[in-house]
Amino acid sequence: MSTRRCAFPYRNSVVSHESHPESEAPPPVRAVDVALEISSECEAGDIVLARLSVKYRYESPNIKCSSLSELELLVAEYRKCGGGIFHLSHAPLSEEDATPALMLRRLDELKYFFLQHRMPKAALRFPEIHD
Repeated sequence: MSTRRCAFPYRNSVVSHESHPESEAPPPVRAVDVALEISSECEAGDIVLARLSVKYRYESPNIKCSSLSELELLVAEYRKCGGGIFHLSHAPLSEEDATPALMLRRLDELKYFFLQHRMPKAALRFPEIHD
């Protein structure tokens, strides 16, 4: 069994997996979209212009390292602009591997990310959860 570390110190950043040369890991899933709404007076970078589709490991709440990097850029734009609102929504294609419980755990991972970056709760808009 091998272990890889993501470059970010989050609770699920250590990933253990078995090596199977004959099979590849399933591709990541774009499960949650994040959009940052900022003031029209702020000149934001390109990262703010489109929704960010957060990638997760297949059948897992673990956010892929590449998405963590993109989320870091959104947080930097939020700070540069002196505030804003992060709108989170379930991606239309996210149900291929997700149960309602997994969908909640994925949102919890994002909530944990934003709390670690000291984003105020008032700046986060989560989707409604239906069972």
